[in-house]
Amino acid sequence: MRIIAGPNVYICNECIAICADLLDEEGAAEELAARFELDDSLPTPAQMKEQLDANGLKCVLTHVRDNRLVEDTAAVAAEHEIFGCQNVGLGQYKFRPEEGESVDKFVEIYGPVAKTLKACGKYFMYHNHDHEFRKENGRLVFDQLIERFSPEEMGFTLDTYWVQRGGGDPAQWLEKLAGGSPAST
Repeated sequence: MRIIAGPNVYICNECIAICADLLDEEGAAEELAARFELDDSLPTPAQMKEQLDANGLKCVLTHVRDNRLVEDTAAVAAEHEIFGCQNVGLGQYKFRPEEGESVDKFVEIYGPVAKTLKACGKYFMYHNHDHEFRKENGRLVFDQLIERFSPEEMGFTLDTYWVQRGGGDPAQWLEKLAGGSPAST
């Protein structure tokens, strides 16, 4: 048996073979696709609050599309207020300086977002991937983010898989963030 690893997923080759067999059955793939067909509609903040309450859950962090976070920051904060979520997260930023996506550009775009969220009583969180462990101008992108944003402005949703994938030591990074920026894993 062989284990196949992916982001946040581990599955054995035998399980993959079983899934392939199931999908090979006549009509199985179409039936599965129809059962999980998604549309562009999302529940409203009030509907989310209703479902959270009905299930005894609390939303502690979201990931918001980058364009919406930038263009409608105050509205995003107001929606989070409705369903009781303090932390507004950005899922990723590519950090490709050759394409204009540098640390400086990130600060230019998301510095105002962090300030607006704070003014609205919310907190800006950033979810790392492996590209924050590349160097830009001779220094790790992640270190530059920590220096450019105060702990009051931005926290980190430290994804230990991506830390390790980027060549970092997850325990070391948890310790590093423990003294300043809030972190969740």
